[in-house]
Amino acid sequence: ETTDRGFLKTDEHMETNVEGVYALGDIADNWMFKHSANYEAGTVYRNIVTDNSYEVGQIEMPHAVFTSPQIASIGKTEQELNEVGTDYVKSRYDYSDTGMGMALKEEDGYVKLLASEEGEILGCHIIGPEASTLIHEVIVSVQSGSGNISDIKDTIHVHPALSEVVQRTFNQI
Repeated sequence: ETTDRGFLKTDEHMETNVEGVYALGDIADNWMFKHSANYEAGTVYRNIVTDNSYEVGQIEMPHAVFTSPQIASIGKTEQELNEVGTDYVKSRYDYSDTGMGMALKEEDGYVKLLASEEGEILGCHIIGPEASTLIHEVIVSVQSGSGNISDIKDTIHVHPALSEVVQRTFNQI
């Protein structure tokens, strides 16, 4: 069975309408990233060798674009939040305002955070050197931690590491 867009329909376990047949990656209608296919493959593997109780779930899938500068994101954009009427606060911090950013002479890079008034991380977007690496502490907070800005605000960051740009963005809220 397929979706309206031509992808194979799967349930939360990645199983198709044919019992014991699973679909993942680009033929399933989730995300079109290699790392998401790896995540789905892990779920399928666990379901095949256990009791089929592992679910892909509704998670925020991070992504990165390996251009110069790099771009990395997790969560919603301002446009997406505005379209559904979600209230949010935002913070932006430039790479150039950190010690490492100055040392790298990075003039254009920045981190933008979108959060609820209560501190829930709704989205984080990074443009600049090592964006694909810097986004990972936000990914861990969103997917494994509380998903609250305090996860990052309250963590000690090495100085003068580039990761300070992430912490300083979060400290502004």
